Amino acid sequence: HFKFNNSDEFSQTGTSADCGSDEENFDQMFWKMGSTNMKKFFAALNEMPSKSLSLTKEVLQERKQLDAHMQGLQLQIKVGLIKLDEIKKTQAALEEHKSEVEKDENFEYEVQAVKAVQRNTDHTARNCESCKFTCHDPCDGWTWFCPAIDWSGNCRVCPGKCGSGSHQLKMYKYEYVTQKEKKTYKNLKGNYEKVTGQTMNLEKLLEYLWGDFFQIQDRILDLVKGSSGCLARLKEIALR
Repeated sequence: HFKFNNSDEFSQTGTSADCGSDEENFDQMFWKMGSTNMKKFFAALNEMPSKSLSLTKEVLQERKQLDAHMQGLQLQIKVGLIKLDEIKKTQAALEEHKSEVEKDENFEYEVQAVKAVQRNTDHTARNCESCKFTCHDPCDGWTWFCPAIDWSGNCRVCPGKCGSGSHQLKMYKYEYVTQKEKKTYKNLKGNYEKVTGQTMNLEKLLEYLWGDFFQIQDRILDLVKGSSGCLARLKEIALR
């Protein structure tokens, strides 16, 4: 069993005095977990024994599928943690400058945002263009022989579990980078109004931010559970 925190990148994430008991409870449960556990989890793959030469073709294929799935889970966990940090800092900025926000919708704040970028490669990789996610790298086989694609033609790896039609073999892969971005309360408010169909004020917007926060948190915990099961199966195969 592995416990995850926000890693060193988020270890200095600030909290505002107004965040309330929900945030304090979450800090105790999630943010204060040692970063050592995250490192141990990702290092565990490298500690597995070499696989037996007597493994059947079916087991070898399962290992390829698990390897692809594991890589996707790791990346989704990291991206999720960055998004949690972005929401947390957005909440803190809006609450700290509440009076300014209410007077001026063009109030600006700065956060570390995550962005998918294309990196050229010297080989082909299978990318989901809907999710902007690399599902199998390197990949040079037909769709039906790709370990990322299941028997029904859906992807095992990308966040949306998209169909094979959304995937392409390209000489690039997607990587996720963090960069500082300036955002405005007006744009944030407009985005939520568009999605919800409701008129937003600051108080209601903060409530929706908390909802997104806990939704992503639950998603990360599910990914951690899936990763632990996947890793256990990989170790079982390696010991054969």
